[in-house]
Amino acid sequence: MKSTIKRIVGRIIVTSLFLIAVTINYNIALSYSFNFVGPNTANNGDTVTLTITGNGLTGKVNLSASNASLSDNSVWIEKNSVSVTAKITGFPATITATPNELTDNNYNIVSISSKTVTINEKLKPTPKPTQIPQNTPSPTQIPSSTPSNQKPNTTPSTQQTNPPPVTNNSQGANQSKPNQTTTSSTTGKQSPSGETNFQTQTPNIEDTTSSNNYLSMIKVNKGNLSPNFDREIFEYNVENFNDEQIEISAEAEDERATVSGTGTIALINGENIINITVTAENQAVRVYQINIDKGQEFAQSDLRLNALEVKKINEDGNFYDIDIGFDKDKFEYIINVESDISDLDIIPTVDKEGTIVETQGKENLVEGENKISITLSNIEDDTKTTIYSIKVIKAEKPIVEISTIPQRKSWIWIIVGSVILLGILLGIIYFIRNKKKK
Repeated sequence: MKSTIKRIVGRIIVTSLFLIAVTINYNIALSYSFNFVGPNTANNGDTVTLTITGNGLTGKVNLSASNASLSDNSVWIEKNSVSVTAKITGFPATITATPNELTDNNYNIVSISSKTVTINEKLKPTPKPTQIPQNTPSPTQIPSSTPSNQKPNTTPSTQQTNPPPVTNNSQGANQSKPNQTTTSSTTGKQSPSGETNFQTQTPNIEDTTSSNNYLSMIKVNKGNLSPNFDREIFEYNVENFNDEQIEISAEAEDERATVSGTGTIALINGENIINITVTAENQAVRVYQINIDKGQEFAQSDLRLNALEVKKINEDGNFYDIDIGFDKDKFEYIINVESDISDLDIIPTVDKEGTIVETQGKENLVEGENKISITLSNIEDDTKTTIYSIKVIKAEKPIVEISTIPQRKSWIWIIVGSVILLGILLGIIYFIRNKKKK
């Protein structure tokens, strides 16, 4: 009997330990997350950065997009974050990341649903047209009745169309008739005492002045407007424009409206803001704005780099090489870096002696777009320059998402099961001791 009880107690203890180990292992296997983030809004033609994060996950993630062109159709994650870029071509733009047989820390294939980022167009501020009040005189009201103790003025006014009846039979032949106008009418009513009361009615005069101050089109002789023209969009951009001037033409919807601010406009390096003003016939004003970012003309001289080495530096001070596909006759580059990259190490090698190299913008990178310029100039003639430009797109720091797989309340069951097993064990021990005493 005692040996049987001991065997039962031993099996209960072993089973409990096994269940605890399995439950702990199950919870460790669930400690992973999958996340896909990107901006909520953008302008048409913008290049945006999206980040895929797989904490505790390894494998391939497929990408698909609508109204956007992707830099990669698939990426490989290995318990890390990977960034991709997408150029917006319409709205709403949707980019979907679909996991393809990802594995957890125990190399088990896990099932994770797709994540989608939807990007809408940035709202444009709508300027309110200036309303100019119009002074419209109110019609003069003539009383419709006359008190019985007061006689009306029998002298006809110039607004009467029907003269009052003549009470004097000896009216002279030279008496003139009252003038008639089209702005009012007069009605007469005779009272029992023989007097006549008059009431003048003035019709409402409708204002036909046009208030339409919309444009029907805007055109530029070079470059492209972004977004495409729409009468309800009042701000546009012209990007990558390097000419010294631009020709802008615009037409109003209403031929009675006037347009100003168009024609040939000289540009300065950097940001240029051009306002096109539309004034309606009633003097209400509406403004359309065009932003032009004019850059300097690249390759202004024969100065060149022989090589350009680029390294990224993370927040811990570690260096990682970047292959930008350097070509000495290619002057613009675009690279993507992770959210923990703080600086770039730029090491240029010049082609000619006596070349001065100046690098700007390589430190303290911010999330989103960063511009780095490498300017070459001659030590004897600094008016001749060549500029290499690098656009660095830094990913946003990912927001860790809790795993979408429902977590079972395993620890609660472990505690409950342990209490039950402990109660059974104490009961068996108590039973054995009582039996020995007997």
